[in-house]
Amino acid sequence: MILFQRRSLLLLFSLVLVAACARSGEPDTAASRTAPSPELQTAEDPSASASEGPVVVTIAADGSFSPDPISPDPGQVVTFQADGQDVVLCVDPASVFGGERFEIPNGGAVDLTVQPSAVHVSFAYVAIMGDLASECRGARGGEGSGTTGP
Repeated sequence: MILFQRRSLLLLFSLVLVAACARSGEPDTAASRTAPSPELQTAEDPSASASEGPVVVTIAADGSFSPDPISPDPGQVVTFQADGQDVVLCVDPASVFGGERFEIPNGGAVDLTVQPSAVHVSFAYVAIMGDLASECRGARGGEGSGTTGP
């Protein structure tokens, strides 16, 4: 009988030890099983990415862009804000924003959405300052660039 009691106690102790090790000091909740801890979130982690919001690019009076370059994702909105004057924005290739030429009158802004098919596309853009009648063909002016993400 004593041998049976010792085995029972040993078995009980083993089960308690295994259960304690499995808990590892953290409560077992749905959030703890699915959410990565803050120290594990990195730039590669989509939940830590800032690409979900709009990108705002300012076109200065000299035609320069800030920030430059940009890396928007398909479906993301890029706002081009002119700094106080008429601007024609020319984009190459046109497939990135669904067009080649965009007028920004009187220091306004234009919101352009990266097309869903524009995945890993390198692109460039030029700001033609002061004349909304300007054509993009042979355009020269402040230049910017970017690459779309996934």
